[in-house]
Amino acid sequence: MYVESETRIWMCGSNGTLLLGNAEDGFQSLSTLDDNQLFTSVCKFQNKICLASNMGLFAYDPADPSAGIRRVITGLQPELQDANIVDCYDNVLWSIGAKDIARFDGAKWERIDHPDNPAIR
Repeated sequence: MYVESETRIWMCGSNGTLLLGNAEDGFQSLSTLDDNQLFTSVCKFQNKICLASNMGLFAYDPADPSAGIRRVITGLQPELQDANIVDCYDNVLWSIGAKDIARFDGAKWERIDHPDNPAIR
């Protein structure tokens, strides 16, 4: 769950669930039938909602709702395979998975070797 304001609360979950709303007005589903990811974490970065999932990192742009939930293309080789947690701290987006850690400073993605796993190359 990510609390943007009293009236805008984002929640994510299984089967690609992404909800926006609040307890007083209710929640609206922003997912489609094609969304089958298991979203485990949600945060806001550069006005987009970022979602960690078992299938990688995804984003939803509230300014362009017709685009839907889209996979984030990092340009890393190979692309991010798993993301259990996504969070923003000090204007840096962090994606942390069981095998992969990456950070995005707004301009460039960087993979960080996971201390418990062989380096991903």
